[in-house]
Amino acid sequence: MLLITRFSGNEIVAERDRRCGVGSHSCRRKAAMRPSFILATCATSVAAVLLGPAAAAHAETPQETISRLQSAGYTVNVDRVGSAPIEDCVVTGVRNPQTVTDFVRVYDGRNKDGSRDIDLVPVVTSRSISVSLNCA
Repeated sequence: MLLITRFSGNEIVAERDRRCGVGSHSCRRKAAMRPSFILATCATSVAAVLLGPAAAAHAETPQETISRLQSAGYTVNVDRVGSAPIEDCVVTGVRNPQTVTDFVRVYDGRNKDGSRDIDLVPVVTSRSISVSLNCA
């Protein structure tokens, strides 16, 4: 019997596949293919997440990339190699996005029992990101 894993909401459910007989060749082949398929899917997803900002940056000039990130609320730290003007530079990487969040107490009236209703609300205090340029 083959152990099948499926996702149900936020949990992984494992169950036995009763269609496969003992020693069934097709069940063994499916079991061997499943981990490699899952690994390939995970690797593709990770590559898309890590390379996505850099790939988008290559389609833009360095100034457009920096302006886009600043308009998104980031403080942009520029690392550059070489001394050419920024128009002649190439974006080689966009990395290390960091968000600093503070919790602020908000008075929200009174509870049913008459006590003060105070909530903690997360507030983003700063966002930074690094852009690497090759200006050689």
